[in-house]
Amino acid sequence: MNELPPPVSTQPVSTQPVSTQPAPAPKDESKSVRRWALWLVVAALAIGAFVLRGRAADPPPVANAEVTHAAQALAQPLPRFIDLGSDRCRSCQAMIPVIAQLRRDYGEHLDVSFVDVWDDPAEGRRYGVRTIPTQILFAPDGSELERHVGYWPVADVIERLAAYGYDMPAPQARPQPARPQAESVE
Repeated sequence: MNELPPPVSTQPVSTQPVSTQPAPAPKDESKSVRRWALWLVVAALAIGAFVLRGRAADPPPVANAEVTHAAQALAQPLPRFIDLGSDRCRSCQAMIPVIAQLRRDYGEHLDVSFVDVWDDPAEGRRYGVRTIPTQILFAPDGSELERHVGYWPVADVIERLAAYGYDMPAPQARPQPARPQAESVE
């Protein structure tokens, strides 16, 4: 008997090897949705905590002596100069001699304070400091007169105070120590 040829398939023949492994199970989409929802909740809580942390009604008490000095200065009838920076910041270190000279030469007529915002970030937030060093001039009533960022020489500070009507007296000349005379050898 003549054998009939095998039937011809009209479907294309695949050149891919046939896998002997079972087909992967369909993914459980509800698990994926739950994971995304959990991540969104965690992210929302983290963002909310960050935002609320910056909006604390009262900053916690601080042991920084300069901050205490700055708070006491509000009650004094003197204009106030506050330098907000850090003693570990190179740009801020340039202000150290300026602060010392302001205290020495104008301390009776100007309240001079320094606040280390790295040691006390709550004070930095209180004054809205974004860059250091930042200096702020206040009127005796506590209203802000002027804000400056960067190095601020003594002469410029005194000039700005004069522009607001606070004339600072010229610093008194300090006697220079006598220099020893060289002895002449004859």
